[in-house]
Amino acid sequence: MLTGGPGAGKTAVLELIRKSFCEHILVLPESASILFSGGFIRGESDVS
Repeated sequence: MLTGGPGAGKTAVLELIRKSFCEHILVLPESASILFSGGFIRGESDVS
């Protein structure tokens, strides 16, 4: 598992690993991307 904050380079590192090991590595999208692109409605303002 690879974790880190936004802009930390996680995707870049995973792409380098995937290119080095070819078909032996599977990169899955982050869960937030799946939820938000699948119809999960986000509000326009912050929740307090």
